[in-house]
Amino acid sequence: MSLWLFNPFVINVSTRGNNESFVSLLILATAYFVLKDRIFLSSICYGLAVHMRMYPIIYAIPLFFFVGRRYLNQKIYDARYVRPTGPGPGKSRPLFKTVNKVRKPKKNPKIPPVGLVPVLDPIDSSDPNPKEEPREEENIVQGSFFYQLYLYVNPGSIGFALISFGTFILITGGFYYVYGDEFLQETYFHHITRQDNRHNFSVYFYHIYLTTSSKIGLQLQQTENQTIDWLFYYFRNLDSLLMFVPQAILLLILSAWFYRSLFFSMFILTFIFVMLNKVCTMQYHSWYFSLLPLILPESKIQLLTEGVFMAFMWIAVQAGWLYFAYCLEFLGQNTFFEIWILGILYFEVNVLIVVKFVKTQNFVDHTRIVHN
Repeated sequence: MSLWLFNPFVINVSTRGNNESFVSLLILATAYFVLKDRIFLSSICYGLAVHMRMYPIIYAIPLFFFVGRRYLNQKIYDARYVRPTGPGPGKSRPLFKTVNKVRKPKKNPKIPPVGLVPVLDPIDSSDPNPKEEPREEENIVQGSFFYQLYLYVNPGSIGFALISFGTFILITGGFYYVYGDEFLQETYFHHITRQDNRHNFSVYFYHIYLTTSSKIGLQLQQTENQTIDWLFYYFRNLDSLLMFVPQAILLLILSAWFYRSLFFSMFILTFIFVMLNKVCTMQYHSWYFSLLPLILPESKIQLLTEGVFMAFMWIAVQAGWLYFAYCLEFLGQNTFFEIWILGILYFEVNVLIVVKFVKTQNFVDHTRIVHN
């Protein structure tokens, strides 16, 4: 927790009036309530987090699959280990809550904790002495890949999606009623076509800086042909939209691959999102700092050697970047090219950190239903 509480980056960001700490609290609350099977509370927190900042939307896919997978695992667990002595006919069991007497499994299943694989049985089917014949619920692991993917759309995942979306729409609708179109433009739509030509850590910074003036010229250009004017209007920011493509592809792949390891999936998605974003400032780093303490206990990284070395590289490149930024802002020197080069080096260091975390992570399947 000291990585968050005493982190100088987080302290500096918090003193500037940013609400990153509050958003981080909502994200951590979402993860906590999901693991506790409190779907309603987790949905409320997630919908509020997306309203406060746009970036938590990247957790939508892994959270949807996570809740759906956990619902399926609970159903299979109940089918094999729950005695039929609970609620009688016509009485429903609370979502994700096992109120019947349970039999403790004999073995711990060895199931890959990562990957959007077909819906695997969370119980070891090799048990030579099952207590009873498999019930109908256990047959859901059969069928084609698309059928098993369809099984993720169940009351658990649908409930989470609807409540989260409803919370977001309700709060956003209230602000839209008060402030009108300006609220939507400044809060959400602005980020899609945003052209920030000021220096920042993004690897796209120099391209945006060099092309901003030409885009302003296109924006001011008027012709007698309304079709050409329409094309200028909609395509002058095409490259801004294309910058989201590598980011979106990686986020989709990693969401499908790591969603069962909830903490790590949220951390790695946030890290990739910040690393590939077309605008990256210091406050963006606090987004994944709050998740770092949750994955370190499951990591095999040697903190005193590998961890210190990665932190040194990460800070050293930023120090060089900040030096040339100081020369630009305070000394009036033209150091845009040097800032861009160090931005590329910073990007490469982040790539190495991501690879290291993935290779050394001891993935834990949080969708497992564990009998205590």
